Amino acid sequence: MTDFSTLTVGKDTYCSIDEADEYVGKTYNRYAPLRVIWSVLDDEEKASYLRTSLTEIENLLFTGAKYDSRQLLAFPRIPSGNSAVYSSLPLGMRLVSHDYSEIPQAVKAAQTENALAIICKECMAQTDKQFMIMQSL
Repeated sequence: MTDFSTLTVGKDTYCSIDEADEYVGKTYNRYAPLRVIWSVLDDEEKASYLRTSLTEIENLLFTGAKYDSRQLLAFPRIPSGNSAVYSSLPLGMRLVSHDYSEIPQAVKAAQTENALAIICKECMAQTDKQFMIMQSL
């Protein structure tokens, strides 16, 4: 049986469920609707929203190049410029002052925020549907 709540950072997500939970907990106040909704989702539902969010992010165009041409996801990335020379070097020979090998926290936050936006969109669609049903009574 497949465990749909399992996410692998760098393979099918930028951030883990724990990282998303921590982000939501630190970003939204205790009674904020999105924090409350996120808190009642089980891990399988959270994973599903994070996967959908990842798919949307992966369909965007980004500057620079993948940190490693063999990586599955768009991030981590290295800046534009000499990225072709940089990415052709073996990992051990990449001398830079910034560690581009990690997925930036901003990308993890963006994936989580996008997952929350997807939830919000679903809630609004459901509310619109209920409103239309009530109008027809």
